[in-house]
Amino acid sequence: MLAEIAATRGLDLRDDNVQILLTKTVREAGKNNRFAGGSLPLTPRWPVVMDALREPVEFKALASVLNRHYPPDHELLVLTTEDYPPEGGDDIRVRDVAHLGADVLVAVIPSLPILDAHRDPRTLQHIVARLRASDGCPWDRKQTTQSLRNALIDEVYEALDAIDAGDMDNLAEELGDLGLLIMMHAQIAEEAGHFTLEDVYEGITAKVIRRHPHVFGDDSNHDDLDVVGLWKRVKAEEKAAGKLSSTEKAADGQPRSMPALTRAARVLQKHPLTPDQPAPAGPGGEMLAVIAGIIAAGDDPDAVLRDALNQYVSESD
Repeated sequence: MLAEIAATRGLDLRDDNVQILLTKTVREAGKNNRFAGGSLPLTPRWPVVMDALREPVEFKALASVLNRHYPPDHELLVLTTEDYPPEGGDDIRVRDVAHLGADVLVAVIPSLPILDAHRDPRTLQHIVARLRASDGCPWDRKQTTQSLRNALIDEVYEALDAIDAGDMDNLAEELGDLGLLIMMHAQIAEEAGHFTLEDVYEGITAKVIRRHPHVFGDDSNHDDLDVVGLWKRVKAEEKAAGKLSSTEKAADGQPRSMPALTRAARVLQKHPLTPDQPAPAGPGGEMLAVIAGIIAAGDDPDAVLRDALNQYVSESD
């Protein structure tokens, strides 16, 4: 019967790469919607048929799943417990699924063209590759990892501004800009034969799983302090196994490209200036002494300087 219903929309379950979505998967994702990211093995770029003939799905659960993957105006065929499959059913939009009022037996969801599947991360990966192709965008083709370096820094700062302002809409936009730059760097690296975006995914996924054995393994921890101790142990094991980055950090353990004020604050919090170890001579040493005094007073040097700079800029306008 499922094949007959799909055929009413011109789909062959085998020949059209139709993805079958099962009741259990939809129910679990709908129940834990805020923590369901990545749990559904589907892409909107292929057609989907949800099979709930034996066990109807609550329409609100289906709505929560579809809203994560499809635009609100995307059309689909829905058969509810009020219909008689394979006859009947209604063509509705994703936004209307939450208002059906009856449990769902079957949903037939057409695929989206690749440039319309905005919610699939592979679409952005495709777009970046297309921009970098020989017939792509001249500006994007000209970029290198070095030329995009400052853009990466700027986008991080813009994301921080959104966080500080509590502007969640803007934060979503800035995280998207960061995602674009990550994919650009990965595409440039792939062209040079260094690594692919999939290598990036694999590396960070393996690292997160490895460093959370209390979630994905057999270790047990009771609070965040236990977790910090666990991370130190795992990092030591990674270092012994040669899994840590080979990029050399500064002697203080901080990234060399970190802004000097931030790095100075972190170093001085761990190693305060003392009479036995005064600041180096010269203007740099004088700045270190000022930063040390601000820290000793219980203030954040970066925040103190930012407030003074904002005041100066506002008074100068």
